[in-house]
Amino acid sequence: MKKINLYMLLIFIAALTGCDDNVNDHFALPQTNPQEPVQNVEGFTLSLGSSCTAPILFKDLDDATLLEVAKLTDHPELTEGDTINLEVEVSKDETFTQAVPLPCSVKNGTASVTAGELEEVVKEIYGKAPYARTIYTRATIYIVSHTSAIALPEKITLGKIEATPEALFIDTAYYLIGDVNKWNSEALIKFGHSGKDVYEDPVFSMIVEIPKDECYWKIIPQSNVDGGDIWAPGALGVATNGDDSESGLLVTENPQAGKIPAKGWVKITLNMLEYTYKIEALGNISPFLYVPGGHQGWKPETAPYLYSTDMTHYDGYIYMDADNTFKLTSQKDWDGTNYGYASDTELSTDGGAGNLSVTETGFYRIEANLSTLTYKFSKTEWGIIGDATQGGWDNSTPMTLNAETGEWSITTELAAGNYKFRANNKWDINLGGDLNHLTYGGDNITTEAGTYVITLKLGDASNYHATVVKR
Repeated sequence: MKKINLYMLLIFIAALTGCDDNVNDHFALPQTNPQEPVQNVEGFTLSLGSSCTAPILFKDLDDATLLEVAKLTDHPELTEGDTINLEVEVSKDETFTQAVPLPCSVKNGTASVTAGELEEVVKEIYGKAPYARTIYTRATIYIVSHTSAIALPEKITLGKIEATPEALFIDTAYYLIGDVNKWNSEALIKFGHSGKDVYEDPVFSMIVEIPKDECYWKIIPQSNVDGGDIWAPGALGVATNGDDSESGLLVTENPQAGKIPAKGWVKITLNMLEYTYKIEALGNISPFLYVPGGHQGWKPETAPYLYSTDMTHYDGYIYMDADNTFKLTSQKDWDGTNYGYASDTELSTDGGAGNLSVTETGFYRIEANLSTLTYKFSKTEWGIIGDATQGGWDNSTPMTLNAETGEWSITTELAAGNYKFRANNKWDINLGGDLNHLTYGGDNITTEAGTYVITLKLGDASNYHATVVKR
């Protein structure tokens, strides 16, 4: 280009000279620099690095291990002083619509990334689950001079990499066994979970009453339960028998029993991505709030209950007739704290407080906040909604209530797709996630096409769940 400009300038000057032989008396020839060689953009060859041509198992690599991702195998002669830089990006498919840059270092035409950085990018794209993943790679070549960097116009596709993130095994569910259930393998106590992918949410928790001082415990994974031998390899405990630490590491090799020193309510939390446990003593505070009243003969010992995971916000469902009255109690008798009417939204702990009540017959969600002493009653009618249902995502397909059991059911045809449970044809109250432990706002539930009997069970406030039986 510089040569072309120079030729044009000379022609222009020659023309001026032809018009006026004395042009040099008025115009001086411009000062020029020697023409730089033009960089040829063809002839660059780039290939997938040798470290990435075979499947990568991150568990076999140190985080600092350098992996060769892209290598320049041929290129034309460069202008003196110029160098080549590479930028690599990856994607879960060949469209690269959601490309992620790879933090590479480049030396002598080779782009490398540490195993730790590549693993983090794989997890960013796919999540933390230790499954074999395929990522597609491409690169941009830059010619770098002293003052600028010019990208070649086309990105070069390198190929695909198969890589498996490292992660400790996380089972689908875990159970508590020990003195709390007399070490009975038929009465395991299941930990709660959100129902999400266990590698995205590895936290399992429960609130349980410890019946005596010095209560020993261990943890049983779902795979051992399914295999018919709860003590098979995979059972979890602590390294030292009788360890009464409030938190620590879980081990599977020669697991010993941990110990909870004092009786009372505790919250046990497992983080299975880190294989840790935490035990929080709650004292005499119960996760249950009982609802005795006219609907069951005013007997606290047999009353339905609300449930809380934080000892503050309680939640549950009860069928009540119109003008039914009731109270909330902290115990299965009248000797604890009793909560009555203060206003249409407020509770009172005064022994002389009036009863709470509803004005219409129906299936009510009852919420109570013992920190603010407030409550809320919501009459509910449940249905299913989703692209698998007849109403799609626009309208709920109604379910039928069994008032005695607190169960809602429907027999319906489902298409292959997703659905959730929701109340009152609105999104204010909806349940999803794991069918065995439904949560508010939980994930969509996936189904295959077919005719199903679906039963939503809200009678146990500590574990909302559903059964789905294909006909």
